[in-house]
Amino acid sequence: MQHLRLSAILPKPITPIEICRKCYYRRQRRHGEVTVQLKYNGHSVVGRGAHPDVIVASAKAYINALNRLEFLKDNTAKVRVE
Repeated sequence: MQHLRLSAILPKPITPIEICRKCYYRRQRRHGEVTVQLKYNGHSVVGRGAHPDVIVASAKAYINALNRLEFLKDNTAKVRVE
């Protein structure tokens, strides 16, 4: 079985700044939440993911952050930072 790292297929200037994982049990069910902060071309975005499996939650958070970076590429002038 071949393992794939998401960072291996992405442009190199994308830098992970912070990764925060929370795992807890709610009503006898496991729950994982992950927050990932990425930086690219001076833009910093936060992606979030949730899933009972923390590995899946991490991938969802990373993909969410990448989608936000992709949005910023085309809409930088439209986004107002406060």
